[in-house]
Amino acid sequence: MNIKANSSKSKLYSPFSKTKSNEIIEKNEQISIPKKISNELYYTISDGIQVIYTNEDKIDSYQSVNIYSPDRVSYINLFINGLLQPSNSYKVEEGKLSLLTNVSPRRGTLIILQFITLW
Repeated sequence: MNIKANSSKSKLYSPFSKTKSNEIIEKNEQISIPKKISNELYYTISDGIQVIYTNEDKIDSYQSVNIYSPDRVSYINLFINGLLQPSNSYKVEEGKLSLLTNVSPRRGTLIILQFITLW
């Protein structure tokens, strides 16, 4: 769906822009709004040793999805013990999550990888 705002010269923030996140656009420009948003989660629990997790490590009872390729989704977020992790602290490939740290999370810590897709 495209929305065309009135022709006044006031500015408007574009949250779905593919350019810089703080880009300001003119109101008379068209804004593309996603028609569908998907939020899928991969769950695993740390054993206190490993820093690489695969699809085989997922918790099926949580209806966990496999680890998607970053090319397949719009955004990826990693939560360890409920805390959002900086994107430079992990690497995601299809079927594999690598923590780029020297230390594994404590044994029993919940790890959630969130995949958000906008269409």
